[in-house]
Amino acid sequence: MRLPAFLALSATTVAAVGVAAVLVLRQPETAAVTGSGELLFPALVGAANQINEIRIQKGSETTTIVRGDQAWSIRERGDYPASKEKIKQLVVELAQLRRLEAKTDNPERYASIGVEDVGANAGSTAVTVTDAQGQPLAKLLLGETPTTGATTDTHFVRIPGEPRAWLAEGALSAEPAVATWIDQTVIDLPADQLAEVKVTRPDGKTLTAVKADAAAPHFALRELPRNRHLKSEDALDGMAIALTQLQLQDLVMANQIDFPAASSSHARFRTFDGLIVDVELVQHDGKDWIRLSAAAVPGATAATVAKAEDLNRSTRGYAYNVYTWKVAPLLRSLDELTDAGSGS
Repeated sequence: MRLPAFLALSATTVAAVGVAAVLVLRQPETAAVTGSGELLFPALVGAANQINEIRIQKGSETTTIVRGDQAWSIRERGDYPASKEKIKQLVVELAQLRRLEAKTDNPERYASIGVEDVGANAGSTAVTVTDAQGQPLAKLLLGETPTTGATTDTHFVRIPGEPRAWLAEGALSAEPAVATWIDQTVIDLPADQLAEVKVTRPDGKTLTAVKADAAAPHFALRELPRNRHLKSEDALDGMAIALTQLQLQDLVMANQIDFPAASSSHARFRTFDGLIVDVELVQHDGKDWIRLSAAAVPGATAATVAKAEDLNRSTRGYAYNVYTWKVAPLLRSLDELTDAGSGS
């Protein structure tokens, strides 16, 4: 069964695409060139639900978004799920692109506006949209954005194989970076659901933030020595929010990142309803990477078991490059969290 027709454009969008051509001011030397004011891809609106693949390439970086039976995925990231909302936005933007002003047809000048054929050292971004048979529904070389004189979103563009470059009107976001096209939220585990966060460092030392019950305003430190006190009552809150709206910067297959015991830390998050989320953390090439797994404590409800299964299903086999500021609180030492003295 094919994907539901979620790419079908709304009546408002179709109306916007089909509105009469805007008044175009033409330079004298290009006024005779036909096509000014026309949509670049007039058939794309009706063909939106035939789209099977979208490929975006700039230099040596390529992102291929592929349509499956139930979801879209990123080929270069082990078929990790892609954001259907971002895909829909790209299709709508392509469908609304309009030729505004004819530009050069001299290949020697293509590079000056970024519409040369895509290649390792080229400034252009190639966007190719194809159907299930591999037939192109839209092909575009996206160049530079004019820095002066533009009152609306405009871009230099060229259709591959055509000599004429154009100044096109319309918003268009076609970044080749993989992270642009996926749901960047890895996990969202609210801090108020947590009963415990236990971090084990590579040297075996542990720090555990605990709450007696959900009503407690802050976390206590289980390993707090008698001669020390927390620097502030919310000193451990950063540990608790590490998995709240955790966003990724990039992801790879988990076997591409090594998590050696000698340099990896481990954090275990346990919720009041019995969900356990294990997080391994390591630095690789100056970036913070994690991998996740989940389980439910014995006797947990069916809903909690389902949460663990869903999390494992979506994250198993992947390693995530996450923002340092988000996971840094998990790696704070006892000295960073506490001061000398009982605090009484």
